[in-house]
Amino acid sequence: MREKIAQKDNYLQILEEKLRLMLAKTFSPSSEKVSPDQRGLFNEAEDEVAQDLEAEDTETTVVASHQRSKKPLVSIPDELPREDIIHDIPE
Repeated sequence: MREKIAQKDNYLQILEEKLRLMLAKTFSPSSEKVSPDQRGLFNEAEDEVAQDLEAEDTETTVVASHQRSKKPLVSIPDELPREDIIHDIPE
């Protein structure tokens, strides 16, 4: 009888730990905290590209601006018959 109680206590502790981990994973912050000193630690590729762009003589191209034209409204031709249907809704 004492062995069964000990096994159930052990099982209960395992379940409580799983619940605690699941709640921590669900409600804890999802992003990691990063020290400001380490933000630029692995950006050698970005620095290299920035240096290459500064070294090149870039030419700028001017593109003329344009205005968007409005599409005309398409209406039903006058020669087609029209019929008004009124649906009365009871109160």
